[in-house]
Amino acid sequence: MKFFSTIFLISCSFLSLLAQGDFQYGVNINDKTSVFVTPAKMSSEEVLLAIRKKNIKQINSKVSHGLTTDYFWVTFNISDIINESQSHIIELNSPHIDSAALYLIKEGKTILIAEIGDKIPFTKRPIIHPKLLFPLTAGAENGEYLLKIDKQGGSANFPLYLWEKDSFEYYSTREMLLWYAFMGSFVFFFILSAIASKLINNQLFKYYSLFVFVVLCYNFITSGFSFAFIYPNNIWINDALRFLILPLFGFSYVSFTRYYFDVNRAFPLIGIYGNVINSVFIILTFLGIVFMGTLQKYAILVVSILYINLIASVIWSLVIIFWVWARLKYRTILFLCAFSGNILVLIFNVLTEFGLVEKTLFRFNPIFIANFQEVAVMSIGMIFYLNKIQKERKNLIAERDQFTENENQWREQLKQIMSQKRLNDVFLTNKEEGLSQYSYVLKDKTVINLSEVIFIESLDHNLTYHFKNRKVMERQTIKEFLEKITNENFIQVHKSFIVNKEFIVTIESNKISMTNGILVPFSRTYKARFSK
Repeated sequence: MKFFSTIFLISCSFLSLLAQGDFQYGVNINDKTSVFVTPAKMSSEEVLLAIRKKNIKQINSKVSHGLTTDYFWVTFNISDIINESQSHIIELNSPHIDSAALYLIKEGKTILIAEIGDKIPFTKRPIIHPKLLFPLTAGAENGEYLLKIDKQGGSANFPLYLWEKDSFEYYSTREMLLWYAFMGSFVFFFILSAIASKLINNQLFKYYSLFVFVVLCYNFITSGFSFAFIYPNNIWINDALRFLILPLFGFSYVSFTRYYFDVNRAFPLIGIYGNVINSVFIILTFLGIVFMGTLQKYAILVVSILYINLIASVIWSLVIIFWVWARLKYRTILFLCAFSGNILVLIFNVLTEFGLVEKTLFRFNPIFIANFQEVAVMSIGMIFYLNKIQKERKNLIAERDQFTENENQWREQLKQIMSQKRLNDVFLTNKEEGLSQYSYVLKDKTVINLSEVIFIESLDHNLTYHFKNRKVMERQTIKEFLEKITNENFIQVHKSFIVNKEFIVTIESNKISMTNGILVPFSRTYKARFSK
């Protein structure tokens, strides 16, 4: 408990440090920008002229905007903060923009510096890097700039940072090394979970392994890498995977949660809601694969449905936590310590997607820290759980061995009893000593209670003992049976039938009705004996 509380507090502390924004490198310049919006696509020259004539709408929000199909134009002048002896880089800290073009405004004209984004081949970037980077033209850094932002059918976020080139290269190298270590840890946790699921063949570990793999892919794609380095000229895969990974993330989260809390067995109705949520994720994934081009026309609607379903999955899991808290307290605490960061970041990202929170609140996507918190905490918890399973398995094996040893001892004792011909003294009625009248041992050593036998039927030297709800058969004749017993309740009424007087309902001239509804033939030969 103390361990998980410590992990949670450390994660929250780290996220709070990220929110402070004092990194001593990369200066945020959004306060120096003016943002304009156009509903239709325009050239940079047309926009510049419209701005000069004030024929274009200027908006107050300078960083984050909700789901939109508009085009954004950002103007800024950074001559008062640059170091003229250094080359500089503009960082657009939003890796998933359809296209972003930076223009230098000179003598009333726009000069294109670079155009980059998800819809632009990776090889056309002036700086090969997962981030969107614009090198400022040497000797022209004191000028005014115009930045075009095209983010069709999604949320437009454009936090801007100014870097000195040497400083950026230093911190970028350090950041990339940390990133490789970060991704390496996810690969390690995935391999660990995959091995665990293979060793114990447990559905919970299989779905956790799937979840870790999806998180690994999500981090890889969301960071801006995607498959750009592998397929640098493939625009479709770089753009489509960004959408497809989110419903897969939601599906794996719901599936793991369902098995983690055994929802289908303990709460069938809540399990049905989970199946509905997962069905929506599956449909969105299918539509994204088959109809990606068509979905672009309805991107805002589809993205809205996706985020609503993600929020629904979070609410669904919180309802489960509420119901299982008293019964699975420690397991619930582990889940909250692992997923609290993801839940908070999801809420933050939803607010950002709808333009309710500024993107500059965090320097980089906090989902990376939340994902690491989740995978690290849950993997450690799974290790403890796996260790517990191994201990229980060892205990079961020890108990099984002890039971086997006891069983062998009992078998030896039984053999001794059989060899000393003491079987009748233990199980059968002893005529001379007047022991039990009811226990009877068949030839296969099965013990039956004669008081429960309704009647006995003989056929081909086999006796069938009829009970209320079952039948038992052994190889024996009626004569042999009658010689063994002293119970006076059993009377032969036919050459092939013996009845228990306690279960007789009615007696007719040629048949006897028993309590189980069977009519037993009543032979004339045995009527005299019966009357006695």
